[in-house]
Amino acid sequence: MKKTLIFRILLGFIALTMFGCSTSTKSKNQEYELEALGEEIDSSEDYPYYIQAQVDGELIKFNDPDLLQFSMVRIMAGVHQASIVGGELDEVANGSRGGFTIFIKDSDPITTKRYDFLEPFEETGFGLKGATIGYYTEGHQKNYVSDVEKEAPVVIISELTGEYARGTFGGKVYDIVKKDMVTITEGEFYVERLN
Repeated sequence: MKKTLIFRILLGFIALTMFGCSTSTKSKNQEYELEALGEEIDSSEDYPYYIQAQVDGELIKFNDPDLLQFSMVRIMAGVHQASIVGGELDEVANGSRGGFTIFIKDSDPITTKRYDFLEPFEETGFGLKGATIGYYTEGHQKNYVSDVEKEAPVVIISELTGEYARGTFGGKVYDIVKKDMVTITEGEFYVERLN
């Protein structure tokens, strides 16, 4: 039962990570129009949004406009979800240079507060509520996700406006396939809202 639950969470994390990596906040036509006007955003200099953390003591930071977003959705009555995705595309290798994912589920609308322990939705019976964090390395060679049976991650949304979300995160994450673990500390995000 517990291994099945962990496996389902890992599959969901990987699927959502791939979805996050395949979406863009602007269409190709908009991108070409901006390039023609000389207004293309340089992800390392002009774009103010980012997600960063120390991963086993090494600072990892992403601020690629195409792979940095915050979105919220009401899945059904009593089940609300927020996702924070940040990574960097590797167009030469047609993949990713790595990234972070944060998923929050709650019975109340997502707001500024602390999210941590995963626990069952008693009201609806719809999976688990709380926070899950993930980290993946270049080309998804390693995919780490928080484990429901281990130390809970902590995600704090400190600001939430119609334009952006800001907060902190941290915890231990595990690659259950490769039997590896890394610690994420000093995590912070300032990401643009899609909705």
